[in-house]
Amino acid sequence: MSEQVYVWKNEQKLGPYLQSEIASRIESGEFSRDDQFWQPGSPGWTKLAELFPARRAGAKNAAQAAQPLAQPQHRSRGYWAGYLYAAFWGFVTYSSATHALAMLSTVQSIPTEVGARAEFLTKLVLWPALTVVFGSVTYRLFVRKVGMKMIYVLVCVHAANVLAEGIIPWKLVFWIVLSAIVVAEFRDRERRMKAQS
Repeated sequence: MSEQVYVWKNEQKLGPYLQSEIASRIESGEFSRDDQFWQPGSPGWTKLAELFPARRAGAKNAAQAAQPLAQPQHRSRGYWAGYLYAAFWGFVTYSSATHALAMLSTVQSIPTEVGARAEFLTKLVLWPALTVVFGSVTYRLFVRKVGMKMIYVLVCVHAANVLAEGIIPWKLVFWIVLSAIVVAEFRDRERRMKAQS
């Protein structure tokens, strides 16, 4: 069978990899035997457990030692746009957490008026929820578990925030430049992944 193996993980097609490289990634925990793989000549996607069944440590080490050294694989270009965007959303997460802590610190003085109380309680739930959501976004960007749909959603959320605060020239320019860079880089990344398939 072909040594070039593609892996389907987190709704993304990854690879190609050498079988020896996948074995090491399974050992490191990056891949799971429950993830699926496909290689030229295979009828369809199958769990990695079919290709790499669990074995005793001694047999596993012996098999790895017997494998020829893998040639260095071509690596895609840097992920700098993803890290840049992750840094931005990390700042947004920090801002949300700051608002959440400010709301929690005033729990002892909940307003008595119905309208003010409803607004207070809404914010008391909203800011912690946003902190969790944006924190998750930051994590997914850092570990590259992200697709174009998520990027478009984040750009739209960012745009809504910019417009909600009014047209501030420097913030508008920052949003346009950052969004253009991120969308271009991630679209190019998806094209490279499709070309590999």
